[in-house]
Amino acid sequence: MTAFVLPLLATGAVFGLTYVFCIRPIRAGRGCHAPVTGEPKAASLEISALRKEVRRLRRQVEMRCDGPALDREAR
Repeated sequence: MTAFVLPLLATGAVFGLTYVFCIRPIRAGRGCHAPVTGEPKAASLEISALRKEVRRLRRQVEMRCDGPALDREAR
């Protein structure tokens, strides 16, 4: 009988601790997730700045490579 009681008590303790320290705080809105900050907006601003720089660099390359003597597929 004790061979069944200890594993059942351990399982119950695990479920109880999981509820107290994980489930209950999440349901109350205090979960262990990272807080949402302004980082997505900052990242989007950085991405748009990098895209602008890429467009500028491509224009510079096109201005240099407009001559007919340059074979673009050979690069």
